[in-house]
Amino acid sequence: NSLSQPQMLVVSDILNPFVPVPEELLVNLGESRTIVDQLLDSLPEIHGKASASEAALGPAVQAAFAVMKNIGGKMCIFQTKLPTIGNGKLKFRENP
Repeated sequence: NSLSQPQMLVVSDILNPFVPVPEELLVNLGESRTIVDQLLDSLPEIHGKASASEAALGPAVQAAFAVMKNIGGKMCIFQTKLPTIGNGKLKFRENP
């Protein structure tokens, strides 16, 4: 792995997401622990002031599964908003 800092991939098309090949996106934790820790430490700063009103969890999980389906692994999901668009969208209970 030749990365010296974490990178983030943003896919805005929830109906037909671009899915990169695993070699371009996934890393070996043993070899890249420092970079993974940097990414996790930077999440509050990157997303702390986000004001997005909608969230698409289903398409994100489907894309992540497509990336790792041939090699396996563990998927950790951090979701702070109710998924309101895309596959798996939910409605607030108070809004019938």
